[in-house]
Amino acid sequence: MTVEYCPTHILLLDKPALGEVIAAASLLKQEKKITSHSLALVLVHDILLSGGIQAGDGPVKQALLRHKTRLRSEWQRVKVRRGAKTDSELALACDDRTGR
Repeated sequence: MTVEYCPTHILLLDKPALGEVIAAASLLKQEKKITSHSLALVLVHDILLSGGIQAGDGPVKQALLRHKTRLRSEWQRVKVRRGAKTDSELALACDDRTGR
């Protein structure tokens, strides 16, 4: 059985993993332009899983793009720690409803 997820569900499923990435990269401490954890979650999701931030060029986008390489490496570390080979496997590993 294949389960299809919309982007909102993927963000919610990956929320613990994205939170780990944000904490490991100490993004909120280093960038004062990113004011809330929720904003950081959405922006990090966009940069890692959606192929880039769709917003126009501004100070918040530039602040996040400065950390793009570190965020990607922390994302790979989370995937390795959880034993996931792909992003979709990580989303399923984070989902409590899968029974894993």
